[in-house]
Amino acid sequence: MSTTLVEDFRVASIKLAERTSRIRAASTDTYVRQHKLAIEVFDIYAPLTHHLGVGQLKWDLEDLSSLFLHLD
Repeated sequence: MSTTLVEDFRVASIKLAERTSRIRAASTDTYVRQHKLAIEVFDIYAPLTHHLGVGQLKWDLEDLSSLFLHLD
């Protein structure tokens, strides 16, 4: 799936926007959902933003993920 995302920037940008919006609204989710989403964003979407050259979004996603993963 990630290969397809990288090949078509439009698909990648839509998925990144969706996940960014989702993690920003995750404060109302259960702990399990927050944790699962944070792992997904930290492991998949933050590196994808780096690969696409969107450094500021990468930092934002890592910061938001670390809030739910309790990383300091």
